[in-house]
Amino acid sequence: MLLAGVEQVMQSQLSPKNQQSVLLTVAQSLYLHGNFTAALDILALCDSSIDMQILKIKSLIKLNQQQKARILWQKLSQQNPQNSNIKLLGWLTKDSYLAGDIKQIKIAFQNSDASELKLELLIHIFTHRDNHPILSRQLILENENTTATSASQKAWQSLMKSSLLIEDNQIDQAIKLLDSTLKNAANNYHPLHCELAKLNHFAANLYAQAGAQLAQEQALNKAMFIYQQLLPNFEHELSTVLYEQYQYYLKERDYLQANNFLNKQLLHCSTSDQKCMKGRYESTMLGLSLRKYSQTLKNAELWLANGTQQSSQYYDITLAKYTAQYEQNTLNKTALFDIDLTQLSKQQQVQWLELVIKTNMFNTLTSQQMQQLIVYAKSNSPLAFELIATINKLNNNPHTQWLAQLEKQNHISHSTKNQFSPARDINAISETKRVSSITAPKHASQLKIGSEFTIEWDSKRLIGNTISVLVNHTVNYKVNSFDDFNNLKKIDWHPAATNLKNTGTAQIDPYHFMANGTNRFKLMLISDLGYWSLSDGFFSIASGKTVDNGLEHFLLKDKLVTTIITPKALDIYPVGQQKTITWNANKLYGQTVAMYVLHDDSRGIGDKQQVDLNIVNNRRWYQFAEELPNTGEFNLDPALFNGRGNNYKILIVSDLGYWSVSDKRFSVVNPL
Repeated sequence: MLLAGVEQVMQSQLSPKNQQSVLLTVAQSLYLHGNFTAALDILALCDSSIDMQILKIKSLIKLNQQQKARILWQKLSQQNPQNSNIKLLGWLTKDSYLAGDIKQIKIAFQNSDASELKLELLIHIFTHRDNHPILSRQLILENENTTATSASQKAWQSLMKSSLLIEDNQIDQAIKLLDSTLKNAANNYHPLHCELAKLNHFAANLYAQAGAQLAQEQALNKAMFIYQQLLPNFEHELSTVLYEQYQYYLKERDYLQANNFLNKQLLHCSTSDQKCMKGRYESTMLGLSLRKYSQTLKNAELWLANGTQQSSQYYDITLAKYTAQYEQNTLNKTALFDIDLTQLSKQQQVQWLELVIKTNMFNTLTSQQMQQLIVYAKSNSPLAFELIATINKLNNNPHTQWLAQLEKQNHISHSTKNQFSPARDINAISETKRVSSITAPKHASQLKIGSEFTIEWDSKRLIGNTISVLVNHTVNYKVNSFDDFNNLKKIDWHPAATNLKNTGTAQIDPYHFMANGTNRFKLMLISDLGYWSLSDGFFSIASGKTVDNGLEHFLLKDKLVTTIITPKALDIYPVGQQKTITWNANKLYGQTVAMYVLHDDSRGIGDKQQVDLNIVNNRRWYQFAEELPNTGEFNLDPALFNGRGNNYKILIVSDLGYWSVSDKRFSVVNPL
């Protein structure tokens, strides 16, 4: 509408002076609404008055065209050497200042009568305060008592005062002031005003400095929402906010949410922009970590088309690309040997070797290539460790003659920061050794205790001679927890079988998983070389009848007594906390007792005096204590139950054969 109005103005009978006045008003309106390009288009129709030129320079600054703005300002300054407002404007065209500039800036600030321009410069210096913190603080202190003539001035003065409070470690006061500032701004601005977005954006940064993460997140979300509604204007500002949201969630280790915001940010920047190149690098690496291989390949190709060849990031991207292609079965294996090993960092050398091993190309390495690796291994302990383990354990490899040179010194594997052992006496795993291998169980598979199940995997991808089988005992997890390597460390993994031959199949009774439930379990297979795989989706473990019920005692119906006091029905026993099992020892005759926990379906067993002995004998029980003094109390860590879930019952049997079953069912959970 504004642009249509401009056409009418230009065709009207208005005097040139009035035409120029209208055009300036329109350009100012476009500027205030963030349409800086359109503002410049209007200004191109205007004369070269000072107000027109100042607005043009400010529009160029908003479009991050600092160099053009600087050149135009220099010309304007030469034409008007005594104009104090133009002198002040010059400092807006720079992001950083020399030590000698500070005095000149203060003088220009004092001499100018343009309150809006002074506020813009103050905000500009505040924005770049990391480059010149002393100047920022001095100007804020010198102007904090200036009477605010607008809601905008008042809001920015409050934000700047908050920053000083944070610097002075008055955190609580700073947060209260930030809260009230945003509340007042919400009342004084239109809900979609661009300055309200900018205020929230700055407040988010200050909340971060004050350690108020929730308030930071809310302010960023508010700024993002407003900028999204104002598109295509403020696209640069939106991109900046989205990138900061990515950094926020990355710091909080919420990698999936971080990835979501990073990919949104990349939609709002050009392919060759350096900030976007950084984002594409990060998206490539994060996508690989989260196993989002299409994302990895897309951003890798875009980065490689515009990035610096032969740089460290170049080889990170290249190795990430090849890893994603390997997982999607599209990798040309010979491409691995086109990489110049002399250019790789120590970590990249290990990643390259792991890719060679994963693709079953290790045995094809030439003597020259092995000699090169041996030379690197002398100063790269993880590389030497990987070479020794692979040569020792990989069948039919022709490289055993190199062991003598490698074993002359002690070597360690990856840094402990990059690996962990899922369970005691189980090989440590690292993020780069994950492979897609398990084909059974699949998502929604139904496993039944007492019925043999065949685990299936691709032994050519899970490199090694033997494997271990583990199942998660953590059941209160986020659905996407298994997509992120760092979250896997928080999962409680139970080893169900070890040292199985890596044949591609293994039969197991799900009883050994020591767990039951619906669609909550994953298998982890780990080879003796540390390569590992997770099953797809989640499978179920159902109860089932079995001859071997785990009971070491013969139960008689007439010796059933009601004696167990705790656990009560629906009690929760967190692992890692001291809990107590109590019973009436006067009713449970005997000197000692043994204790069992149910690892099966509790339905039909009953409680008190209404227990079905036939069902008890056809359920799986796990003995976790024996020959305890019959005192009526036993303190324990629920980890002894060797399982997690909400379907547990306790069975106590005395040495005289008297026995009792706990009420209903109780839960065993991970630490609260």
